[in-house]
Amino acid sequence: MGITSKACLVAGVILFSLLFTVFSFSGNTIHALSTTPSPSPTFFADFAVVGSAGSGGTISPSGSQFAYPGSSFTFTMTPNSGYKISDVIVDGVSQGPISTYSFTDVQAGHEISATFTRETTPIPVEFVLAAILVVVAGFFIAVIAIIAKRRVKKRAN
Repeated sequence: MGITSKACLVAGVILFSLLFTVFSFSGNTIHALSTTPSPSPTFFADFAVVGSAGSGGTISPSGSQFAYPGSSFTFTMTPNSGYKISDVIVDGVSQGPISTYSFTDVQAGHEISATFTRETTPIPVEFVLAAILVVVAGFFIAVIAIIAKRRVKKRAN
């Protein structure tokens, strides 16, 4: 028996029409949208989620992440050695110094940026007290030296 030329023609027409039809996937159902390719069919990324970081640290992932409707992204902010996270801004709103942020069920474009500042090491109270003690002791030693010098001078006269 074999494949007839009519069956090959039908299969070719079906295959050709499938190549030029754009589909939308909804659950387990496939819907044909058009017979002309669309520049932005629903199964292509529609949104960009953009991550950026200032100097002193990194954000991961960085740059533009293309998002499908309903997708999720988690960003991680990592300060360099000697730095700390100063603030994380998401869509223009401060989130404070957080180290991760997640976008869930993305339905629009988003921006996230992290800023970092140098860590300052506070001077321990013990060092401050020791410094004050050294200054006060130095003052008393100087006063005693001046008094001793005057007494020596009086005896010499």
